[in-house]
Amino acid sequence: MSATLIELGSLLQEIHYGPYSRYWWELPSLPNHETLPYFPIRISQKTHVCLNEQNFYITIQVGENNQSQYLCECGTFSNVASSPSTVISNIYKKIFHNKTHSGPLVMGWTNKNIIEKLSNNIDFIPVSIMVGTYKIFLYSVGSSNNLEWQKAGNGYKSLIHSFGKKVAIFVSKIEKGECIFEIYQELKLILEQLQTMCGKIRD
Repeated sequence: MSATLIELGSLLQEIHYGPYSRYWWELPSLPNHETLPYFPIRISQKTHVCLNEQNFYITIQVGENNQSQYLCECGTFSNVASSPSTVISNIYKKIFHNKTHSGPLVMGWTNKNIIEKLSNNIDFIPVSIMVGTYKIFLYSVGSSNNLEWQKAGNGYKSLIHSFGKKVAIFVSKIEKGECIFEIYQELKLILEQLQTMCGKIRD
C-alpha cells in the first residue's frame, strides 16, 4: 500500500505561524525522525490510497479549536475525525467490518518524496526544544543587537503547550520592541502582559 499526493494543500499564516501552530506541524514517520525537521500539515492536502481494491481519499481541513481534522471518502461513504488513523479506520470498518490502518501511511507521511513536496517553499520551519520539563515550540524568529534579550528581536515567538492539569497555550513573542506574554485557553486570550525593552512591565 502506498499513498499518492493528489493536492499539495496550502499554509495559512494565522494557522501555521500563530498560537495554535503546534497542531499543524509533524515529524516525519521515518527512521530517526527525532533528528529530522518538522513538515507542515497543509490545509486541503489530499491523498489517495487503494485498500482491498477500494479507493480512499483523505483531505485535511481546519476543525474545531483551530486543530486539523481529516475527511475520508470512499464511494458513498464518508467520515470526519481528528486523526488520519481514526478516519481511515472508521471508513474501512464500515465497508469491510474489520482492520485498522496507519494514518501517517495513508497521508503519505512515511514517504520521503511526499514529505519533501510538503516541505517545499517554506520560509521558516519551526523547531522544538526542551527546557527542563517544558517543551518549547519555536515558530518564528527575529534578531536584534540587544544583548539583554540575547539578540532576539521582532518576530521571535514560542509557546509551551501544557501547564499543570489544565490545557493552555503560553505564547512569548517580541513585537515592536516589546516582549509580549499571552495565555490562551479554549481559543480565548485570557492573559496578556507586555514588557518594554527597558524592562517596564504593564498589563
